[in-house]
Amino acid sequence: MEKNPIDFKKRKDEERARAIPLEVLKELLGAPDKKSYTGFRDYCLILFMLDTGIRSGEALKLKKEDFNFASFEVTIPEDVAKTRKKRTLPLSPVVAKEIKKLLFLQPLEC
Repeated sequence: MEKNPIDFKKRKDEERARAIPLEVLKELLGAPDKKSYTGFRDYCLILFMLDTGIRSGEALKLKKEDFNFASFEVTIPEDVAKTRKKRTLPLSPVVAKEIKKLLFLQPLEC
């Protein structure tokens, strides 16, 4: 045997996460057409993910009752969380306001 199968490869040093440039954030948030329901929905999703760092798959599975607008929090239930552990994330007041608006809108395009 030339190589020992028990020898593991060393982990590569992970690069530090870099901040997204402000111009890119502005472009990203300006892309959806906020005048349409789907555009406003997409805008809120982007805003929510940037604010909380939540995974997209988790964000898309949340329900109205997972949001607590009085305490500016969102609870990720264990059946939604990738880690299968319930967790609570803070919401900024600005993002909470936009999500609250979205949740009470009816899609006009359907």
